[in-house]
Amino acid sequence: MEKLKQGREQLKQALLKKKLVSGTLSPEVFLDELFKRDQSTSHRQSAEENIAILEDAEVRELLITPDSRRQYFNLLSISHFHVGQNKAGADVNGAVESFEAALVAANEITGEDYEWWRAYVEGTVAYFKKDIPVLQDAISRTLERNREILESLLEGLQKRGTIDYMTDISKQTV
Repeated sequence: MEKLKQGREQLKQALLKKKLVSGTLSPEVFLDELFKRDQSTSHRQSAEENIAILEDAEVRELLITPDSRRQYFNLLSISHFHVGQNKAGADVNGAVESFEAALVAANEITGEDYEWWRAYVEGTVAYFKKDIPVLQDAISRTLERNREILESLLEGLQKRGTIDYMTDISKQTV
């Protein structure tokens, strides 16, 4: 059953790509559709597939335009972040790589209105590296909900001296 569902998702993704490449789907609508896929499940299972299609050379060339650049790198950052979250319980090194990739994509976006997201990603990376000063700085630069999450990560790290992302993040997701 799960393989059938994955097959359907891959088919939908291939159709989206075909429409984008043929010009029958705008870059903005394409990115909106991928974002909807990302948000459609609580554990963001589509994140890895989204990264694969976003990093496809042909797709990337069509999406990095003045009109869709910000939306492209935002979705790429979010997708890498969600992969990092999904890996955090079992593969800390893989999680850190994904969070760092999220930060690289976030750094492609300029503007103060995006600083809160960069700070949130920086804080998450700092948590995994046990870099308390950077984590504290990130807390001061992010928005309410994300600030609460980073504060929870900091509290857990200071209490234990070790990383336990699933425990520390769960304090904020209940």
